[in-house]
Amino acid sequence: MFATLFFATLLSFSLFFTVVTPQFTQCASAHFNWTDTGKGPYTVAIVNTSNPCGDAVFDLGDHQGTSMTWKVTIPCGWDVTIWVGDADDGEAWSGNIEVGSSDDHSCLPQALLSDSNNNNAASEYVNNSSPLHVFLLLSH
Repeated sequence: MFATLFFATLLSFSLFFTVVTPQFTQCASAHFNWTDTGKGPYTVAIVNTSNPCGDAVFDLGDHQGTSMTWKVTIPCGWDVTIWVGDADDGEAWSGNIEVGSSDDHSCLPQALLSDSNNNNAASEYVNNSSPLHVFLLLSH
């Protein structure tokens, strides 16, 4: 009986939908992957760690495979999470990812380079950005 229960528990964990938590560095490429549920395509998004069920910070689209590489266009110090959903409404999240620092600022919007806490810069960025970028700026 114990062996059957142990095997069933082990099997359930091996079928669990997960995202491997990568390291993100500002303006650098990051490779990450998730378990294959056999229910692709997989929708991938970057969400705010403090509101993981809120709107996506970045919608990274649909993917047939179980991995991808993305250039991290988020400033250092920000906390985000990767969300992956499959075609059967299964969901998985990575752990918390704090974006690491880099000397490369080329991928960041100019409004964030001057001072991310500056209200004038934030207002200018909000007025000239897509809704996803607005969410990114305001949710930090």
